[in-house]
Amino acid sequence: MSKRTVYSHYGDKENLFLQVLRDTYDVMRDRVRDIVDRNLRDVDSVQEALTACIGEIVQTISRAPERATLIRLVISEASHFPAILDLWHNRGIVPIIAEPLAKLAASGRLDADDPALAAQHLSALTFGQVNNASMMGTVQLSDAEADRIITTGIAAFLRAYGPPAC
Repeated sequence: MSKRTVYSHYGDKENLFLQVLRDTYDVMRDRVRDIVDRNLRDVDSVQEALTACIGEIVQTISRAPERATLIRLVISEASHFPAILDLWHNRGIVPIIAEPLAKLAASGRLDADDPALAAQHLSALTFGQVNNASMMGTVQLSDAEADRIITTGIAAFLRAYGPPAC
């Protein structure tokens, strides 16, 4: 493909760069949505379902090499490309997780008046801790360490958002 063809399609290097970031991010978000839909659709045990869901996301997304590359690019280039911040903030995975949390709250299985906030907390207690421990995916965590982070994060989440005791 010639430069002329690329530039006629994307306009300039900045738009090409942003489109590559969008496409990569969208592929990862689609994978997360599939995992969430599969694990949180029909829930018997909230704790088991969340553990399976978050564990699978960590295994398939958080450890993906393209994710670590994407995060490094976002961190290093955000000051040069403010549009990256819009991509990052407006298209996160929290809304994907908030949807099933809202259904669990509506059925009385969680005590969450604000499912989006509950999803932010769940993300911080699990993905955030995995990100911190793995230096945003640049250092491989053992399965045992990832499982410990996920299990303790979900336990803390359920202490805050579990259904009220009868």
